Amino acid sequence: GGYGPGAGCKMVTPTTATSEPTIYACISYLADDLAKVPINLWRQNRGKGRTLQVNSALYKTLNFLPNAFQSAFEWKQYTQTALLTHGNAYNFIVRNARNEIVELLPIHPNRVEIFEGIDGELWYLVASNSTFETGQMNRAMPTYKDRIAIPQYMIWHMKWAAKGSGVYGSTPIECHRDSISTALAQQEFSGKMMANDARPSMVLKHPGRIKPDAASRLKKAWNNAYQGSANAARTAVLEEGIEPMVLSMNAVDAQFIDQRKFSVIEMARIFRVPPTKLMVMDRATYSNVEQENLSYITDSLLPIFERWESSIIRFLVSQKDM
Repeated sequence: GGYGPGAGCKMVTPTTATSEPTIYACISYLADDLAKVPINLWRQNRGKGRTLQVNSALYKTLNFLPNAFQSAFEWKQYTQTALLTHGNAYNFIVRNARNEIVELLPIHPNRVEIFEGIDGELWYLVASNSTFETGQMNRAMPTYKDRIAIPQYMIWHMKWAAKGSGVYGSTPIECHRDSISTALAQQEFSGKMMANDARPSMVLKHPGRIKPDAASRLKKAWNNAYQGSANAARTAVLEEGIEPMVLSMNAVDAQFIDQRKFSVIEMARIFRVPPTKLMVMDRATYSNVEQENLSYITDSLLPIFERWESSIIRFLVSQKDM
């Protein structure tokens, strides 16, 4: 666990992991689908039923204007991405004179350290280095040396999966470092192979010896006549005993492609995203794609929705609002 070099000898961090296309796609799917859903706040009536609290300050903050520089979609997307890449999402809570939450300021997880006091109370130490988010917090909190010490009740801290004593959250990236490191190594190998070891798809074999300028003219004439989709299936006329030789894929190349395909399935498993969402259609049928979409809602999105709901109730909703 943790960040660092994995089995593929590649450094695994949130930044390097999201450079892998499959991981980026998984995180984008989950964050975007969460951001599309409104956050409804309901008040239980004394009799039966419930009422949607559309006029409450918290409802407006969560769904329309969480802060001065993000839309509701961008803020939810950012928060969910932080959960998936860093395991923790922090928001500084701003209240008005009536103690209503009117702003939620996201704090980058790399700038937060949690301090446990002897009385068990948590303090969030936020690095103050003239960044935008700490500049925003300065409106409400004074700075102390190089950090801002913020008490727990002023921070909304959401965790992906608790680790250790439960103070910090962990992320799928650090839990599956070796698998992700291998995927990064395969991606790098593929790029280097194309850059340094690319091979032509066809060779024209001449029975004798031809001069370099003649070979260049022959190559240019062949490409002009037969290269590209517009010239596909045209009939080739060869002279002087020239034979075309198609270079087929060898067993090593085929095995590498299979490994890349398996890597996509592995990343999908880690982030609980159906392979069909990642355009893996090898065994897709109408019925199993429909079933995978239902599974995506129940097994992937519903736990995320529940995590948000329980965290909002714990940190943001007051007793009088319930």
